Amino acid sequence: MSTHRLVLRTPAQAVVGEPIWALLTAKRANGRTDFEYSGTVEFSCTDEGADLPGPTTVFACERGRHLFSVTFHRPGEHRLRVRDTDNWLEAESAPIVVTEAPSELNLYWGDLHGHTGEYSCGYGTIDNYYTYARDYAGLDFCALTEHDHLPGHPRDLSTIWERVKRAARYYNDPHRFVTFLGYEWTSMFRQKPDDERAFFGQRHVLYLSDDQPWFGCHRPQSDTPEKLWRCLEGREALVVIHHTAAPTQWGFGWEMWNPDLERLVEIYSVWGSSERPEREGNPYPIRAHGGENDCGHVQRAFEKGYRLGICAGGDSHDGSPGDTWAWGKYTLGKGERKRWGEVPYHGGLHGVWAKELTREALWEALLARRCFGTTGARIRVEFFVEGRWMGSELSVPPDAPRRLRVRVLGTAPLKSVELVKNNEDWRSLPCQGHRCEAEVVDDEPVGDRGFYYVRVTQADGEMAWSSPVWVVRGGG
Repeated sequence: MSTHRLVLRTPAQAVVGEPIWALLTAKRANGRTDFEYSGTVEFSCTDEGADLPGPTTVFACERGRHLFSVTFHRPGEHRLRVRDTDNWLEAESAPIVVTEAPSELNLYWGDLHGHTGEYSCGYGTIDNYYTYARDYAGLDFCALTEHDHLPGHPRDLSTIWERVKRAARYYNDPHRFVTFLGYEWTSMFRQKPDDERAFFGQRHVLYLSDDQPWFGCHRPQSDTPEKLWRCLEGREALVVIHHTAAPTQWGFGWEMWNPDLERLVEIYSVWGSSERPEREGNPYPIRAHGGENDCGHVQRAFEKGYRLGICAGGDSHDGSPGDTWAWGKYTLGKGERKRWGEVPYHGGLHGVWAKELTREALWEALLARRCFGTTGARIRVEFFVEGRWMGSELSVPPDAPRRLRVRVLGTAPLKSVELVKNNEDWRSLPCQGHRCEAEVVDDEPVGDRGFYYVRVTQADGEMAWSSPVWVVRGGG
């Protein structure tokens, strides 16, 4: 048969006695959904008392997916497993943290960067984009960020903007699937005429509400970042900087930053990782269009004192947000394969710690930078300094020790969990299988400013990066 593997996705947490959904999808070897899959599956779980579905036949008419219901009865860290013995297929969920009562903060998974083929260089429709994110990728939240324009293209975003707004409103379903209105400011202009490395860079703009305008990089009133920021003043907007280490007109020079609007940087997508250069240990360096832009890595922004939370996304153009192989060895079409080459990266995911699954709660978490990014695996990352979540800013007495606490639950055995301090790999934390839980004390005197973040690497190569916590010397 054509099915290569099964994928099992669930919410990241559950409450004892309350049912949650479990989404099973079938995949071909090229990463695409196998719409012809059929088979009988059986469930098992690390919670032996859980209410699980009985043996269930998934039919081809279900188009490669089936939604189940599961109820846990024991608190703890649990995983679901599913097996199709007839076809020699099995899958395991990411870790599910089950608690006796609802948690103050919950982990939600999403993708806030992607495109379609409605007018530009992607594939599929707006409706396909959102229904794939919800019904196949099993995302909690999503945004469509179409290009504002593309050089040489006869149309721009104005041709579909009203439809983009209607779709964001239509598909938003609080407590089930949350959408945000957005678009990409696709600038390819230089900051400095004589510097080949320093371009304005590209960003995607997100809004809290649906009835908002777009401001194109090809229009005189918004053709520089400063002008874009002025256009967004007074609006509930966020600007996410992405693929900063990409070369030439796709990359960044970190010459400018708006701390109020630009709260997040996308550290990983189908382009690869922009955390640091390949020579410094980056296993996912940007390959496309000539390789890395050495002045655009995220660690360079941290050196400048920029306080940016970490996220990851797809930058998908294949209509598969949360599950993309847009520019890889499974690229659709000879034109894109010629443009990108055989870049083997899949899209990333954005983990957000929020009070509930609503726009307002997610927005608060994004503004607080209480989030992290992964290369696509649903690796659970918790990071605190002095009890404050990732994304926080702390003022501490000069000689006061700082207590750092990390918990990671992987989707595969953990290879390493590194605490990074001021861009240096500072502590390597002990891992046991899929799990790492540690507390570290830093008793070195606090400098004028400093920061910590967590980098996770699994044995299967999947990675995660937390947002930093920034520490400055002060009165406490």
